[in-house]
Amino acid sequence: MKVVSYRDAGDPPNPRNVVAYKRYNRMIVFTGLHDGMDGGRGSTCNFAEEIVMAIAKNENIDPVYYTFFDLKTRTGYGDSYELGDYNYDELRLQWEELSPRPDSVYWIERRCTSEILRDFAEFIWQDAPVGKYRNRASEVYGSLK
Repeated sequence: MKVVSYRDAGDPPNPRNVVAYKRYNRMIVFTGLHDGMDGGRGSTCNFAEEIVMAIAKNENIDPVYYTFFDLKTRTGYGDSYELGDYNYDELRLQWEELSPRPDSVYWIERRCTSEILRDFAEFIWQDAPVGKYRNRASEVYGSLK
């Protein structure tokens, strides 16, 4: 499991905006690591494009050739989710011709595989120790410009 910080609309970037993610060949799954009460300002659904760009930079990949999934859990959305609750959505990224970043995104709810449920279990079925992951976060940001 890797972690990365991402930019939100604030300036300077908030290091509390963090996702944990895992790469499965050409598929990348991420989950937010703040509950909205600890200083993080940017939810995964509101800053999906920034998250994609931060992960792509951290992995040194072209995100056009990957499919990204947002696993929404209690660790990213606090009391909006009970322990054991989650939503798993595929991000459909729209790219302008020759644009280095996605122009827009929409979500399609998908069924989560048993492998992903196993790999992200502590974020779904436990109050994961967010600080442990945040301390490992790479400060790599996508561009808001």
